Amino acid sequence: MACSSPATPAKSGAAAGAWLASWSPDGASASLLGWLAGWLPSAQAQGAGGPLQQFRDRLERDLALSDDQKTKLDGIFNAMREKFMAARQASDEDRPALIDKARTELRERIAQILQPDQKKRYQEI
Repeated sequence: MACSSPATPAKSGAAAGAWLASWSPDGASASLLGWLAGWLPSAQAQGAGGPLQQFRDRLERDLALSDDQKTKLDGIFNAMREKFMAARQASDEDRPALIDKARTELRERIAQILQPDQKKRYQEI
């Protein structure tokens, strides 16, 4: 992934926050990050672990997932991560449709593992 960033030596605390704030994704990454950021509070969107991991963590927390659901969710995110990476590498022309297709599949696959009360909350997220 091409990006404009300063040197990335191991950092912690304020130094890591400053480096993260200065990071600038390429266009493809920005599209994916923008889409995911729409699902996440802005403070979470810039935290550690990446947007997909943060979204997964939010689902776990907000939907009170069972251990079985967490395992299934991990499998879904692992499979979808590859699809989002492929979309990121697609041409500018093809990228939006591929991201939209992956996003739709992600939402459908997640909904399949949820209980009815969780599905209602999931639609609100």
